[in-house]
Amino acid sequence: MHHMLIERLKFWIQEAALRAKFRLYERCPALFPHALDTDEEVETSPEDALQEIQMEQRYQEHLAAEPTIEPRRTILFSSYYSEKECNFLTKSYCKKQIVKGFHWATERGFTTVLVDYATPFGLLALETLLPLKIEESFNLYCVKSCFFGARKSFRLIPETGVEIAFLTSKSDYVFNQYLPEETIMKLFSHVGAICSEKGTAISAKWIPEYLRENW
Repeated sequence: MHHMLIERLKFWIQEAALRAKFRLYERCPALFPHALDTDEEVETSPEDALQEIQMEQRYQEHLAAEPTIEPRRTILFSSYYSEKECNFLTKSYCKKQIVKGFHWATERGFTTVLVDYATPFGLLALETLLPLKIEESFNLYCVKSCFFGARKSFRLIPETGVEIAFLTSKSDYVFNQYLPEETIMKLFSHVGAICSEKGTAISAKWIPEYLRENW
């Protein structure tokens, strides 16, 4: 655990140094005379061209595999609608909220879970619910409500991009083809319930009144 924290800390120190270098270049480009040297033309090798074709093919396959979201059966875990965000101090409490919200949803026929891994609560939900897929039958999809560089973590030292990629790859699908505003419009507005730091809220738009009264 301590080794992981040290590696994360090293990563963010290097990241900060790189960003500082970029900011320095923007202000004083004369300090980097060869930064934009484009005299030499770079030819695309056959291997690179093949790799680009394969990447495009995988992306098209990913788009074709996009699952359909059924609002009545879908619950979202996110900090997007919450004023107070989950952090390393409230992690235990929020984890209980996640487990409680998940069981509440499955008992009422929800079969799809969206986790907003770009927010602290959603990221914790992803880490909490992944192990439950071994025993429970449900769809776990990853979404993001902001650009990756603006994401927030519940940890004091945030995860690296590689760690996030590894986590999300374990889910059933990652909606990475949408911009944040598209995610809000196409996905967040089509869920039957939202679980956040504040608890679980039911959507009057997608859940009939007779169900809401009994729930």
